Amino acid sequence: MNCDHASLVPSLKEGVVAESLRNLKYPLDWDEIVAHVGLPAFIKPYDGGGWRGVSRVNTFDELMEKYDASGTDCMVLQEYIPFDRYVRCYCIGKKDLWPMPYDPIFQRYLVVDDYLPHDVDERVRRDAVLINEALGYDINTVEFAIAEGIPYAIDYMNPAPDADWWSVGSVYYKWLVQKVADLAIDTALHGQSTVKSHRWDQLLNAQVERPTSTGATGAK
Repeated sequence: MNCDHASLVPSLKEGVVAESLRNLKYPLDWDEIVAHVGLPAFIKPYDGGGWRGVSRVNTFDELMEKYDASGTDCMVLQEYIPFDRYVRCYCIGKKDLWPMPYDPIFQRYLVVDDYLPHDVDERVRRDAVLINEALGYDINTVEFAIAEGIPYAIDYMNPAPDADWWSVGSVYYKWLVQKVADLAIDTALHGQSTVKSHRWDQLLNAQVERPTSTGATGAK
């Protein structure tokens, strides 16, 4: 699975001291961070949504300007992938998927037949299932920036994704309603209990038992 390079950087909240960041290298080595992520890059709040606080930075000075203005937000510096295609892959029940073409510049969903080559489409679906099985999410979107036929998972923790009719459009909205309804009915009939809590340290344990899917399906 391909992911972009990224680095988590602490907030500028007043009162943060070196002792509070003992699990990080502090003071921050910005040269090392930039060398790891590269420029241009995006800086954004780690828990943001709806494009809040997202900025593209092309130079080190621009990075410092945006970081200094971040206030109390804990930020992520994320590699820019020069994509030629971009999809938001909706995954319902860890098995029903639809990689929806998305324009991140104008922030709109597109309805395009055969948007992805078959092999790229299959790779996106496989990676989305693996991510959701690992995270335990029954509803999620995984965003892929696709560059030269290679999908990069760049955003994959959206368990309450955008699903408004006015945003996703009628075609995708009808599919989402149907698949979520199917998931709710299947869960009610089979009585499978949900995970009450997620322990991130357990996700790092190779021996942890995770739910498995019966296969990736969805719209073509």
